[in-house]
Amino acid sequence: MMTTNESEIDHHEAHELQEIVKRLKEVRRRFVQNGGGGDRFDQAEEWLDSVIDDLDSWLKPGGQPGDPEDLSLRLAAVEEIIESVGLPGYARVVASVRETLATFEQDEDERPEEEPPAPQRFQPPPSAARPVRRPRAPAARPVTKTRTGRKRWVYGLLVVVVVIGGCMAAALALGVLSLDELIADLKGLSGQIVVDEPKLLESLSEPSETSVIAPSAADQSSRAAAQNLGQLVLEIESAEAAMSDHNLDSALQHLAAAAAIDRHHRAVVSLAESLIDDLLRSSDRAFDHAERELAAKRLEDAGHLARSLYLDTSAIDQMARKHAAMTSFDDITP
Repeated sequence: MMTTNESEIDHHEAHELQEIVKRLKEVRRRFVQNGGGGDRFDQAEEWLDSVIDDLDSWLKPGGQPGDPEDLSLRLAAVEEIIESVGLPGYARVVASVRETLATFEQDEDERPEEEPPAPQRFQPPPSAARPVRRPRAPAARPVTKTRTGRKRWVYGLLVVVVVIGGCMAAALALGVLSLDELIADLKGLSGQIVVDEPKLLESLSEPSETSVIAPSAADQSSRAAAQNLGQLVLEIESAEAAMSDHNLDSALQHLAAAAAIDRHHRAVVSLAESLIDDLLRSSDRAFDHAERELAAKRLEDAGHLARSLYLDTSAIDQMARKHAAMTSFDDITP
């Protein structure tokens, strides 16, 4: 398989990519025909088109491969939306495409090299070969029948009945217990035995509480994970769009929502680093234009974002010291 650092693909991999593109185009055609409307429907169609375009460009001579993780992220969101509009068969096709793309991430350098075959020793001709002695099978051990749990339980009950009967006979002989009371107690004991045995057998036949999770619960868990992936992609794209429009406050809100879903995702961390740089530049410009409150707010936002994602704060601290020194100089200058 090829790696993401290579720019050329062999004939076999090109054939696999062509089959993937063909399947995705068929899924898109059926999805557009049978799906519903709405923003999520349009978003899924847009993501599917972008994946198909990336794979088409990959097949062109000299084309560069896209990020497999980003392709898988978009396809996972598309899979969840397709399944939600009642097309589980095409959702499974998208899932199989994601699994096939995952194999393109394997690195040839990490594969164990095949060891050369060991040199074969000289073997004598068949006429000189010795007859092979087959080992005898070990003698089977005699199987001894063991008592089942039910038999042991019955034997235990018989012992209890004998002990209780002996105690009652002794009490009757001593005059402590009358004959009528003895008969009543024996009837109650026999009734208890008859009633308790089916209850015990029923309890043994009941399934254990530690059973496997129901399929419905597993489906709900996978659906929730797919929804989180789709929401993560939306928040990241919204934050990037806000940064392009120089709307840093909106970008902060969308990035905070994305970090709440997965703060360790590399797309979230990379976007946070870029946003911190924009906040520092905005703070410096505001300070130069004597907008001290805005400059302080931008510094505070950058520091809070860096600390929440455990990023380096040295550049933020350096700019804060710079602004503090310039403010002190302005205060003492007549």
